[in-house]
Amino acid sequence: MLLIKILLALSWVLASCLATIASPLMIPVDGDNTGMTRTENRRSLDRRVNSKPAAKEEQPIKVPVQLWIAHQGEAGEHWALVIDSTNGFDVQLAGNPAINLLKPRKFNFDTNSSQKLRNLNCQATFKTKSEMDSVFSQLENLSMSVLATEKGGNCMDYVRMALTKLEHGKHILEIPPAFEKLWNDNYKEVQARVWGWEWMKA
Repeated sequence: MLLIKILLALSWVLASCLATIASPLMIPVDGDNTGMTRTENRRSLDRRVNSKPAAKEEQPIKVPVQLWIAHQGEAGEHWALVIDSTNGFDVQLAGNPAINLLKPRKFNFDTNSSQKLRNLNCQATFKTKSEMDSVFSQLENLSMSVLATEKGGNCMDYVRMALTKLEHGKHILEIPPAFEKLWNDNYKEVQARVWGWEWMKA
């Protein structure tokens, strides 16, 4: 009888040990007395390691819009728009100007040029760098509709088109009044001198 009791007691102890071994191991985390299973703890650590910090929101880009007038007063006078001091936009000859339209282009303005930029008191705003690059591409791909020997087809007309594009895209508030004044004061004279519109001087 005693032997049977001893065997029963040993069986109970053995069953208790097996139950303890089979149960998940509890590991306290961050001082939490409730603890976590080994698997849960590993998953939690993996999430912490693999989690990335929130992306920093890109701030709007604000850059100056200026005018470059090269060889002013000469037969080769040329106007170009310059954004952010170095990104130039103008039109260039693409063959015989009597039969070929001027072609818009983007160029790098030399900040060391002796011919300084004119301040238009104008600032362009872009939501992101990619938006600015997209707008630059659009300015570069504007199309001239008439020959340079006709009104609407010269470098001054292109600069006005580019400013209008920026205005319509809400990147600038308006076509700068400073540009409007230069346009009104010089357009006829420059067009006549550069492209032979002598009759416009009258």
